[in-house]
Amino acid sequence: MQLYYSPTSPFSRKVRINVRELGLEGDISEIMINPWTDAALRDGMMSSTGRLYADSKRPETERSDFVMDRQRAAVHASIDALEAGISSLATDRPDIGILSVAAALEYVDFRWPDGCFAVSDDLRHWMAGMVNRPAMLATRYHLLPV
Repeated sequence: MQLYYSPTSPFSRKVRINVRELGLEGDISEIMINPWTDAALRDGMMSSTGRLYADSKRPETERSDFVMDRQRAAVHASIDALEAGISSLATDRPDIGILSVAAALEYVDFRWPDGCFAVSDDLRHWMAGMVNRPAMLATRYHLLPV
Protein backbone atom coordinates (compact mmCIF):
# COMPACT_ATOMS: atom_id res chain seq x y z
CA MET A 1 0.00 0.00 0.00
CA GLN A 2 1.16 3.54 -0.72
CA LEU A 3 0.49 6.63 1.39
CA TYR A 4 1.06 9.98 -0.26
CA TYR A 5 1.67 12.59 2.43
CA SER A 6 2.72 16.14 3.02
CA PRO A 7 4.96 16.75 6.03
CA THR A 8 2.75 19.70 7.03
CA SER A 9 -0.59 17.87 6.81
CA PRO A 10 -2.29 16.99 10.10
CA PHE A 11 -4.51 14.55 8.16
CA SER A 12 -1.66 12.46 6.83
CA ARG A 13 0.19 12.76 10.12
CA LYS A 14 -2.60 11.05 12.04
CA VAL A 15 -2.44 8.16 9.57
CA ARG A 16 1.36 7.99 9.80
CA ILE A 17 1.18 7.97 13.63
CA ASN A 18 -1.30 5.10 13.56
CA VAL A 19 0.83 3.18 11.06
CA ARG A 20 3.68 3.29 13.56
CA GLU A 21 1.50 2.58 16.59
CA LEU A 22 0.14 -0.52 14.83
CA GLY A 23 3.58 -1.63 13.61
CA LEU A 24 2.61 -1.45 9.93
CA GLU A 25 5.67 0.46 8.67
CA GLY A 26 6.78 -2.50 6.55
CA ASP A 27 3.38 -2.76 4.86
CA ILE A 28 3.00 0.86 3.79
CA SER A 29 5.26 2.85 1.51
CA GLU A 30 5.17 6.54 2.48
CA ILE A 31 5.68 8.94 -0.42
CA MET A 32 6.25 12.57 0.48
CA ILE A 33 4.79 15.14 -1.91
CA ASN A 34 4.17 18.87 -2.10
CA PRO A 35 0.38 19.32 -2.20
CA TRP A 36 0.73 22.70 -3.89
CA THR A 37 2.63 21.40 -6.88
CA ASP A 38 2.25 17.61 -6.92
CA ALA A 39 -1.10 16.44 -8.20
CA ALA A 40 -0.66 12.97 -6.69
CA LEU A 41 -2.46 14.10 -3.55
CA ARG A 42 -6.14 14.20 -4.46
CA ASP A 43 -7.02 14.91 -0.87
CA GLY A 44 -5.07 18.12 -1.43
CA MET A 45 -7.65 19.02 -4.05
CA MET A 46 -10.41 18.27 -1.57
CA SER A 47 -8.71 20.37 1.10
CA SER A 48 -8.24 23.24 -1.34
CA THR A 49 -11.86 23.18 -2.50
CA GLY A 50 -13.12 22.99 1.07
CA ARG A 51 -10.95 25.87 2.20
CA LEU A 52 -11.77 27.97 -0.85
CA TYR A 53 -15.50 27.46 -0.38
CA ALA A 54 -15.33 28.22 3.36
CA ASP A 55 -13.29 31.36 2.75
CA SER A 56 -15.70 32.52 0.05
CA LYS A 57 -18.49 32.53 2.66
CA ARG A 58 -16.58 34.80 5.01
CA PRO A 59 -17.17 38.56 4.94
CA GLU A 60 -15.01 40.15 2.24
CA THR A 61 -13.06 42.09 4.86
CA GLU A 62 -11.98 38.81 6.49
CA ARG A 63 -10.87 37.00 3.34
CA SER A 64 -7.30 36.65 2.19
CA ASP A 65 -6.93 37.11 -1.56
CA PHE A 66 -3.53 35.42 -1.35
CA VAL A 67 -4.95 32.31 0.34
CA MET A 68 -7.97 32.16 -1.95
CA ASP A 69 -5.79 32.53 -5.06
CA ARG A 70 -3.49 29.79 -3.78
CA GLN A 71 -6.40 27.42 -3.15
CA ARG A 72 -7.95 28.22 -6.54
CA ALA A 73 -4.61 27.57 -8.27
CA ALA A 74 -4.29 24.21 -6.48
CA VAL A 75 -7.75 23.15 -7.72
CA HIS A 76 -6.93 24.21 -11.29
CA ALA A 77 -3.59 22.36 -11.15
CA SER A 78 -5.29 19.21 -9.87
CA ILE A 79 -7.92 19.30 -12.62
CA ASP A 80 -5.19 19.82 -15.23
CA ALA A 81 -3.23 16.85 -13.85
CA LEU A 82 -6.35 14.67 -13.88
CA GLU A 83 -7.03 15.57 -17.48
CA ALA A 84 -3.45 14.75 -18.43
CA GLY A 85 -3.69 11.37 -16.72
CA ILE A 86 -7.26 10.47 -17.57
CA SER A 87 -6.19 7.19 -19.18
CA SER A 88 -5.09 5.92 -15.76
CA LEU A 89 -8.48 6.53 -14.16
CA ALA A 90 -10.01 3.05 -14.32
CA THR A 91 -13.72 2.72 -13.59
CA ASP A 92 -14.17 -1.06 -13.61
CA ARG A 93 -12.64 -1.67 -10.16
CA PRO A 94 -11.87 1.75 -8.69
CA ASP A 95 -9.56 1.93 -5.70
CA ILE A 96 -9.56 4.59 -2.99
CA GLY A 97 -7.51 6.94 -5.19
CA ILE A 98 -9.94 6.73 -8.11
CA LEU A 99 -12.93 7.13 -5.78
CA SER A 100 -11.22 10.15 -4.19
CA VAL A 101 -10.86 11.71 -7.63
CA ALA A 102 -14.55 11.16 -8.35
CA ALA A 103 -15.57 12.61 -4.98
CA ALA A 104 -13.29 15.62 -5.44
CA LEU A 105 -14.58 16.41 -8.92
CA GLU A 106 -18.19 15.99 -7.85
CA TYR A 107 -17.50 18.36 -4.94
CA VAL A 108 -16.24 20.99 -7.36
CA ASP A 109 -19.52 20.75 -9.30
CA PHE A 110 -21.54 20.75 -6.07
CA ARG A 111 -19.94 23.92 -4.70
CA TRP A 112 -19.43 25.76 -8.00
CA PRO A 113 -22.33 24.78 -10.28
CA ASP A 114 -21.58 27.87 -12.38
CA GLY A 115 -18.63 25.99 -13.89
CA CYS A 116 -15.90 28.38 -12.76
CA PHE A 117 -13.53 25.38 -12.75
CA ALA A 118 -13.35 24.14 -16.33
CA VAL A 119 -13.49 20.38 -16.73
CA SER A 120 -13.05 18.84 -20.18
CA ASP A 121 -15.72 16.78 -21.90
CA ASP A 122 -13.46 13.72 -21.60
CA LEU A 123 -13.20 14.11 -17.83
CA ARG A 124 -16.95 14.77 -17.59
CA HIS A 125 -17.54 11.54 -19.55
CA TRP A 126 -15.32 9.70 -17.07
CA MET A 127 -17.24 11.28 -14.17
CA ALA A 128 -20.54 10.13 -15.68
CA GLY A 129 -19.31 6.56 -15.39
CA MET A 130 -18.55 7.07 -11.70
CA VAL A 131 -21.37 9.16 -10.24
CA ASN A 132 -24.03 6.47 -10.66
CA ARG A 133 -22.13 3.81 -8.74
CA PRO A 134 -24.24 2.73 -5.74
CA ALA A 135 -21.67 4.01 -3.22
CA MET A 136 -21.49 7.39 -4.96
CA LEU A 137 -25.30 7.69 -5.07
CA ALA A 138 -25.68 6.71 -1.41
CA THR A 139 -23.22 9.37 -0.29
CA ARG A 140 -24.06 12.18 -2.71
CA TYR A 141 -23.33 15.70 -1.48
CA HIS A 142 -26.42 17.56 -0.33
CA LEU A 143 -27.29 20.55 1.77
CA LEU A 144 -28.70 20.14 5.25
CA PRO A 145 -32.35 21.12 5.65
CA VAL A 146 -32.86 24.56 7.12
